[in-house]
Formats: sequence, C-alpha cells, structure tokens
Amino acid sequence: MKFKDIKSCLNEKNIPYYVSENGQKLILRACAFDSKQHTNFYDYGEPYKEPQCYNKDKFFQELFNDPRIIIEDCSICCGCAGW
Repeated sequence: MKFKDIKSCLNEKNIPYYVSENGQKLILRACAFDSKQHTNFYDYGEPYKEPQCYNKDKFFQELFNDPRIIIEDCSICCGCAGW
C-alpha cells in the first residue's frame, strides 16, 4: 500500500498518527490496534506489555507488520495513563 493511501485511510478512520522527522515513517499509538475484547494499554508501574495487533481488520493487520510504521506503547505515549 502506498504511503499516501495509508495516511488517507487513517484519516478516514479518525486514527491519529504522526510523521517521522524524515517523512519516511508513520508513528501510531498501540491503542490503534486494540479490539473490543483486548487492549494494548498498561499503566505506570505495571510490567511492560509488548504491543499486539488485536484488531482483525486486514488494514490494521498489514499496518502492524509494515516496516514503515512505528508503534508507540503506553510508556512513550503517556496520553491516557498516569505516567
């Protein structure tokens, strides 16, 4: 999938992302790959939790394995936790 197409799909799905300084990679939060049953969330003081792609949507499965995508875990993001 082309880089601009990925960005377009993320915009359509209202998934926040950032572009790396060199413009070659997209940075997404691990929570973008959550499902209704499973989450990548972990809070300060809890053991590290390796991000997983729980979302069964083919688009997210492909993104998770795309080398152009960087996945930020909770310890980097700190957006919704008590970090």
